[in-house]
Amino acid sequence: MWILPRIDKWNEQRNAHRREGERQLQVRNYSEALRTLERALEIQKKTLSAGCRAGRSEEGAAARKRAREIWKSLGSTPHSRQVSA
Repeated sequence: MWILPRIDKWNEQRNAHRREGERQLQVRNYSEALRTLERALEIQKKTLSAGCRAGRSEEGAAARKRAREIWKSLGSTPHSRQVSA
């Protein structure tokens, strides 16, 4: 399949800092290992937060639109409903 080499390359690039940090730990170069692993964690956090933002924007917009349609079909808005205790 044409996509597999691209996935392999992406995976390799994504894990490069983590692998380098592990290698530095094995040779007991702790300061370099710490710096490299911190960089890997920083990159992972950015990747995850970007993925979450993308998911929220697309799925969230669709969910909000659907909720508005439901409230409209009920003849009210979420803010006009009284919640009884």
